[in-house]
Amino acid sequence: MSRANELLTTSIGLGGSQLVKDTARYLGKWKIFTALTDCVIDEYTDSFMTGDLSGVTIKQGDSIGGNITVVKLTSGTALLYE
Repeated sequence: MSRANELLTTSIGLGGSQLVKDTARYLGKWKIFTALTDCVIDEYTDSFMTGDLSGVTIKQGDSIGGNITVVKLTSGTALLYE
């Protein structure tokens, strides 16, 4: 699959997704985090990112791309795209 096709597939959710609407710790391999409501981050691991997002609010409708492997919310609802 070409890189362009891979990005398109991810952006429209054809690779699969995980709905997060509780405070459980989710482990997986996702490329995009999209906040469906305002989300307060408890734990967030992304191998492309340095720093700590604990306590940060991701506003409804905002997305973060990367190589995401751990997500735990304090509050909010998010959709994680593979």
